[in-house]
Parts: sequence; structure tokens; C-alpha cells
Amino acid sequence: MSRHTKPWRCLSTACLAREVEDQISGRFTLHHLFGERRNAPLTIDMAIDKLAAENPGHPVPIDLVTTSASGLDPDITPDAAFFQASRVAKARSISEDRIRQLITQHITGRQLGLLGEPRVTVLALNLDLDKPEN
Repeated sequence: MSRHTKPWRCLSTACLAREVEDQISGRFTLHHLFGERRNAPLTIDMAIDKLAAENPGHPVPIDLVTTSASGLDPDITPDAAFFQASRVAKARSISEDRIRQLITQHITGRQLGLLGEPRVTVLALNLDLDKPEN
């Protein structure tokens, strides 16, 4: 896998605040590009290393360490959602099997069967996780 070293920056402090809040609350996140300090974004290499340490033995999905130019993509790949399942299950005190079941329910296939890639809408998944029955 080719690794890039260019640091990518969040366009607003609100973006960083959401990222930190999501890590604490056990929500699925769109990407992990930002470090603990406001002005210390992670390089892609650093983000890959951080995620690999959190989930050893599993390949890090590329969409967790990269973002589009706008940074507004509402979806992640199913691989990225499943990669985060154990962290979210632990933070929410929910079984990992239940988290995986919810992820599977939220996978949207390709448009018209051939356009795009399968995806998971992060907002819809997090809203379902916030329901009292979960």
C-alpha cells in the first residue's frame, strides 16, 4: 500500500470538535485524520498507524484515513463501519454482534445495481444506535 505524508487539515474547529465528541460517545465516525491537539492533524501514515494499533490484525479501510475535498461525505464503506464495530460496542456497552447486525441493516447497495459502491450512511446508523432499545 502506498503511503502519503501530506497532512490534511480540518476546515473548521466544529469538524474537530465533532470528531473528538464522536470518539468519546461511541459513535461511528467518517474519518480519523485529527490528533488530540487542535493544531495537530495526523498525516495519513500516522492515522493508519493509530488505527492499526487500535484494531490489530485488521487492514485499515482507506476511507477512515482520507476524506473528500469537501469533507462532507455522509457515508463510509461497510469495511470502515465493521472496522469500528468493536470500539463502538465497547463505548456503548452493546454486544459487538448487535452492532454488526445494525451495520448490515444499514448497508445500501450500488445505485441501479452498478453505480457507486456499497455504503453505510453514518447518521442513520448512529440514530439507530441512539434508540432506547439498543
